[in-house]
Amino acid sequence: MKTPFIVLLAALTGGMCGWIGAYTVYRDALDRISLLTPVVVLDATDVLKGLDVHSTPEEITAAMEKVKQQAEKLKQAGFIVMKPNAVMAAPEAVHVKVEN
Repeated sequence: MKTPFIVLLAALTGGMCGWIGAYTVYRDALDRISLLTPVVVLDATDVLKGLDVHSTPEEITAAMEKVKQQAEKLKQAGFIVMKPNAVMAAPEAVHVKVEN
């Protein structure tokens, strides 16, 4: 009679300890992530490739305005926005193309 009770008690104790340990690790990870500011590399080459030597000043201004608007959206979302030429190396996942 005592054996099933001891097994049940051990299982419950083990489960609670495992849950507490997992929760602590998870909470610590979330706390560390909240301290990091995400960085993106804003790639405007597709927008600028559409310009050539015959582009009017208005077309150039409009293209640059698209880039600035995209950068502002990302900034408002909490990102640090960098130009590709200011980055020595970055994973592809942090590169963002400007929307056409």
